[in-house]
Amino acid sequence: MDMLFLEELTMTKTTSTILLAAYFLAPAIARPQPFTGTPTLYVLAATPTTDRPVTFPATLYKVNAVGALRMVRELASGNDGVDFVLSDSNALVVASPHIAPSHLQIVHFEDPGNADAVKIDVGDSLVSTQIVRVPGQGPTVVLEHETNSEPFSTGLLGISLSESSVPRVTAALNPAVMAGILFEGLTGGTERSRRAKLSSLTAEGLRFYQSGEKRWINMRGAIAKGLPLQLPRSRQGEDTPHTLAILKCIDDQFAIFSVNLQVFIQDLNTGEVRQMSAINAYSHLRIFDSGQTSWLAAVVAEPNPGNQRVNPGADNQRTLLNQPRHLNSSAPPVREFYVENINEEWFPGILELTNLQTKSTVQIKTGQADSEILRVSGNTVLYRVNRQIWQANLTDGKLDIGHVIVEDDAIPEVHWAFWSAD
Repeated sequence: MDMLFLEELTMTKTTSTILLAAYFLAPAIARPQPFTGTPTLYVLAATPTTDRPVTFPATLYKVNAVGALRMVRELASGNDGVDFVLSDSNALVVASPHIAPSHLQIVHFEDPGNADAVKIDVGDSLVSTQIVRVPGQGPTVVLEHETNSEPFSTGLLGISLSESSVPRVTAALNPAVMAGILFEGLTGGTERSRRAKLSSLTAEGLRFYQSGEKRWINMRGAIAKGLPLQLPRSRQGEDTPHTLAILKCIDDQFAIFSVNLQVFIQDLNTGEVRQMSAINAYSHLRIFDSGQTSWLAAVVAEPNPGNQRVNPGADNQRTLLNQPRHLNSSAPPVREFYVENINEEWFPGILELTNLQTKSTVQIKTGQADSEILRVSGNTVLYRVNRQIWQANLTDGKLDIGHVIVEDDAIPEVHWAFWSAD
């Protein structure tokens, strides 16, 4: 690969920064202000646990006019737990129980009071989960699972997000459909469901085992057409970690990819490639589409071998010792999860939001590790800081400091939010 080419890439951008550190150091806590928009705000509180012997519920809430959470429905019980959560621009998918999911609950944003219940049969053989745009079928949950036909062989099970799709479940999808993959990206927090980080995807794309041999879905031609970089080659068929991975923007205009942990964006219409200066591939990257604008949200993260560095804001995180009585053991101990983070990440408490069209960037410095951007819609930005959700407005590329719209003990588990005109 021509690294000189990469070093010459520059990114011109306008950056504004919002500082919240003083707020979280102050003894007084701002009172939630009523949400004044016409649509109702819904949030999903869930913590997938595919690598822990503990389970937590998935609960859908709505925020009422006085800034309080009201439970809409439980999508997974605390006994069953959550295996994974997927989302696109119109729906959320919750799978339970953890480890061996057998049911999907699909919540459509246009009718969040109801949920489609779909049975699946993959046992404990699930390998990966994604949402894929399948030709003639639309957005589809695709589950890669091990099969018993041959060693190291995997198959693809598809579940359409549309209730009217016939059939709703397709037992053996053609691997070529993965060309239409829609990466939403990663939420904040430390827990992982079965979704790959940008830094952990491999050079050739997604890997599938079929007939005992590795099969690669070439994401270069299908997703990042015209990518002006030569893909590095795997040696002797083995993975080449931390080299090249592609995150596809939902509107198909942009591809986000990493090379040696540096993050780049390519405009697929013009071929322009530019480097993101403040974030690396350890950061949690997430795509939001807002009308005609595409946004790349980042929870800035750095490698933290052995979790030696203490994340900022630990004193404000829920622990086993200060668990709210009414939650009992139904909520995860956030501080312990950061201390025992299997991904060995350090979060400085910096959120970054980049307008992919204008290249302008805004930064929110919360000073709290447990913070993330939840939703961008129009000029409105929702972000979570510990047990609060803030709402701020974008004007001429600048973000105001905003205000707290809801505060609750359940908020640390909220990683998904959407509005619905119910």
